[in-house]
Amino acid sequence: MAELFVQAGDVRLWSQALGDPAHPPVLLVMGANASAMGWPSTTPTACAPSPRP
Repeated sequence: MAELFVQAGDVRLWSQALGDPAHPPVLLVMGANASAMGWPSTTPTACAPSPRP
């Protein structure tokens, strides 16, 4: 799993990469001032089931 921050203007966004990079990306957005920790641990792997090496 790769984690990185992306700067978009004045906003700093955290991202996490899972799954096969050959497959199309899936963007999960958490709102209401919640972090990615609000997603159940199975959500990202259900969207990107084959882990990257």
